[in-house]
Amino acid sequence: HGKDSTKMRNECKRKDDLKEREKGFDLRFWCSQRELPEYNALRDENMRNYFESVSVQKHLLDTSQVDRCGQVISLEKHRSRLRIIENEIERAERSQQLLEKEEADARHLVRKERFYDIDEKRRLENVERRKTQMKTQMSLARVEREVLGYAHLQKLQKRR
Repeated sequence: HGKDSTKMRNECKRKDDLKEREKGFDLRFWCSQRELPEYNALRDENMRNYFESVSVQKHLLDTSQVDRCGQVISLEKHRSRLRIIENEIERAERSQQLLEKEEADARHLVRKERFYDIDEKRRLENVERRKTQMKTQMSLARVEREVLGYAHLQKLQKRR
């Protein structure tokens, strides 16, 4: 009988302890405004063996998540360095774009000058061709006048 009452008291105490523990649980977590606590698997003691394997260490090193000594690289600590690098990349990209624009402008100017030179050459060739045509026409007219004048003289001579 004494054993049963001790067992019952222990059972009641256990139930009370469990009820007390349950009060600490917040089952409404999904709808509360609190953020989830930050988790970093690289710092998880339970994941240590996994992350110490050679293949995983190589991958972490290749992806710059750890340094050569195997120390975790914290982005928070290196954020300013990262920002400097990002700024340098942006400046380099802008410089590249400016250089490409200048090269395109230079190519356009050269092309424009070539077209101008070609047009000028065509214009001069046309002028020379017209001069030649004009000389030819003038020569023909002179010959025609001479022929007509000669024919006219012959008519006059025949009349006499």
